[in-house]
This record gives sequence, C-alpha cells and structure tokens, in this order.
Amino acid sequence: MHSADPTNVHETQLTVASLGLIAEHLGQPLYAKNAKLEFVLSNTAFCNWVGRSREDLLGRTESSVFGSEVASHHERTEREVLTQALPVTAEEQFPGADGVLHHRPITKLPLADSNGVVTHVVCVVGQAGESAASAAQLEEELERYAQERTRALRDIQDKLLRKERLMVLGQLAAGLAHQIRNPLGAIANALALARRQMPSNASSLVQEALQIASDEIWEANRIIGDLLDYARIRPPAASETSLGLMVQNAIDSEPMTPQIEIQLDIPDTLVWVDGRQVQDALRNLIRNAREAMPEEGRLTFRARTTGQFAELLIEDTGEGVPEEHRNLLFEPLVTSKPLGIGLGLPTARALIVNQGGSLECIESQRDGACFLMRLPLYRNQEVENAD
Repeated sequence: MHSADPTNVHETQLTVASLGLIAEHLGQPLYAKNAKLEFVLSNTAFCNWVGRSREDLLGRTESSVFGSEVASHHERTEREVLTQALPVTAEEQFPGADGVLHHRPITKLPLADSNGVVTHVVCVVGQAGESAASAAQLEEELERYAQERTRALRDIQDKLLRKERLMVLGQLAAGLAHQIRNPLGAIANALALARRQMPSNASSLVQEALQIASDEIWEANRIIGDLLDYARIRPPAASETSLGLMVQNAIDSEPMTPQIEIQLDIPDTLVWVDGRQVQDALRNLIRNAREAMPEEGRLTFRARTTGQFAELLIEDTGEGVPEEHRNLLFEPLVTSKPLGIGLGLPTARALIVNQGGSLECIESQRDGACFLMRLPLYRNQEVENAD
C-alpha cells in the first residue's frame, strides 16, 4: 500500500453533488462513501463494472452489498483516509459483473466540509497493472477537475450574490427616491429664495457657495436617477426607428463643449427597438465620452449593417481603456470616477440587451475608447437587405 503526499483536495470545497457531475466525465469507475462508509455516489462506469445499479448501492455499506470478506480491506483503508485526511492508493479486489474477483489499484481521496473536517472518501478505480505513477496522475486529474468545478461554482455564487445585492439596491433606491427627492426639492426652493433675497452687492464667496449647493443638489438627483434607471428597466416597446435620428437626439440632449468635434457617418438605417431606451443608452455613452475628453477631442459615430443587425461604433479620442479593464466597465458599482457610482455603462448595456442587441468595448483605432453597439434591423429592411 502506498500513501501519497498530502493534497489540497479538502481545500476545494467540492460537494458530493458537484463531484457526481465530474464523475460521469472521467470514464473510470468512481464511488464515494460517507463517514459511515455508506455509498453516497457511484458513477455509471462503477455500476457497470460491479454489475449493480445505483439503487443497489446508495445508502448501503459495502459489507451489505458484497459481503464482509470483500469489504473488510476496503473499509480499513477508507477509515484511514477519513481519520488521517490523506490520500491512499492500494491494490484491492472487487467482484466484477462477471462474478470474478478483479484486482485493481484504487486511489482514495479525502473530501472535507467548509471547516476542513473530512466527511467523505472518494475512490477512483484504476486499470489492471496500472503503475503508482498512473494512479498519481489520476489523482492529479481529479484534483484539477475539482478545482475547475470549484472555480465555476464560486463564479456562479459570486454572480448570484451580486445579483441579489443589485436587487436589494433596486428596492432600496425605489423606496428612498421619493423620500430623498422631497428634501432635495425643498433645499432647491430655499436656494432659489435665497438668491432672490440676496443683495446685489453680495460677495462672490456667497454667490459661489449658493452655486456649489445648487450643483450638488443636481448631482444627488442625478445619482438617484441612475439608481432608478438601472433598477427598473421595463420591457421594450419596439417600433420602426431611425438610427441616425436616435443618435442626433441623444447628442442634442447631452451637449458637448465647443472644443469637442462631432463626426457622423450614419447611413439611412431603420432598426426595431424602443427608441427612448436606446437614446438613454446613447446618452450614457456620450456623457462618458465627454468626461473622458475634458479639454478637447473628437467623438465619432459610424454605422453599418451586417446580417440582421445594425452596428454602431461610438469612438472618442480620450485616454482610452486598457484591454484588461474593458470587461470591468460593465460591472455595476465599479467606477474610477471620484463622484460616480458606476451605473452609467451597465445601464447602457442592459438597455441595449433589452432590445435583443449587444454593447461591448472594443479596441480603438485612435487610442481612445471605442464601443460597438448592435441593434436588430427593422424587419422590412432586413428583407430588403437580403434581396
């Protein structure tokens, strides 16, 4: 019997349920037992090898299935794995489906709970004549599968937690928006009254203080609006809409400084979208470009049709976005702006996805930021393009 070096299998937090998904893909007989040495898992390869169904095995000890003479040695090494939390590779025998006892190397691995307590033993049956090196290789392969599965499960858990946090955020925003906006409105009215009552010879410091207060009211109101926009994206009311008109309306509602040049290259293109939602998404992108070019720059809109979609490129000449940061742009509540809350671009993407389209940040040809928006073409135009 050979005892392998300690592994970090117990650190992967692999569950028996997720192990079952891995077991079916290994192609080798695999089973698992709990601390009472009852079968809790057996893959198809193991069932076929011993000629037993899962119903015959699960919830039973090996002694009750195959007899104590066969099970005694197996259970001794399995208790060793449970108590010492170390993997073991042993040459053992099992009655096959043909009724003959077969000698095979069996690698047995500890499986622990979140507290590091070993609760199960996982057993992988090797091929006859398999070397210790092959068994160790199998052990490494199972460990790799376990780690990959664990990472996938953690990713899913992270996404669910993020989704839950955003749902709570949406509920909180909707509940507080009215209560917060009421005092903001009262403050704004008080400022307006103060301005009217302020003497004409008031110092510039007083005027500047009133302006700062007014600007901060506007900023607080905008943040509330961003929260509500992200939390309450309604189903789209799609209709035949001009892509060029939507872009122009969005530009008109988010005016640029005179130092920023606007270039448009948008052929007459009709899309099937909720025009108001797409304009809201475009406004977020335009606002983002404007903030990236505080002094001067150029913002370009170029459109084309490909297949069933219209593609719109929105490109600025700002500082750009490093490749490793592009995916983070659309993560809610992630921002590099001191006064931002990181919902502008996530909201823009959510609005475009709501149309059956997509929005991504791609490599720019001008060292700035470049966004590619895809929108479904108007159905009649799609037929015309196909002709």
